[in-house]
Amino acid sequence: MILIYGEAGSGKTNLTLFLLARASGNGRRGIYISTEGKIYQALVDQEKFTNVFFSEVYDLNELSKLIFELKTLLDKLDDRKMVIVVDTINSLYRLQENLEHAVTVLNMQLALLYKLSRLGCTVIVTGQVRERLEEEVHTTTSIDVSGSTYLRFWPDIIIRLERVGARRMLIVEKPIDMELGFEIKGPANIVFYKLLQ
Repeated sequence: MILIYGEAGSGKTNLTLFLLARASGNGRRGIYISTEGKIYQALVDQEKFTNVFFSEVYDLNELSKLIFELKTLLDKLDDRKMVIVVDTINSLYRLQENLEHAVTVLNMQLALLYKLSRLGCTVIVTGQVRERLEEEVHTTTSIDVSGSTYLRFWPDIIIRLERVGARRMLIVEKPIDMELGFEIKGPANIVFYKLLQ
């Protein structure tokens, strides 16, 4: 299970589509769930995705229902090597008035996605950010993923994306501390390079 977070325009959607396109090209089935409308559509229209289902969800409870249905579907499949992307997992949570309910639902969604990852799926979730409070120490930057208590608990890998001028940075926060530079060349086409210290 992988969490990718960063500010708007840092490349979260491009990176997830890049990973999904590579998996699709290698014969893996996939599902891409957008909680932010059809923003991704222009990128998808310019690439070839095979065996990938694209969906939009606009309600926190509908997202829960879809994730639960994926678990039911996966139980029936022989080949569970599916890639599941939720872009972004915390956008609907942030819109809720009842924070206690929103936190419970978000944590349940993450637990179900974690279970799917243990059944053989690659699960990628993206996250929106918020200003980091002074007493928090998760990152070295002034931002952190919204809902960090829950979003940092479940994933095996946590990646932060940043824009530094014209350059973009990919920082692996978990399990190891590593930095890569990357450049978006087009939809689902990203070039990575090691940073020189």
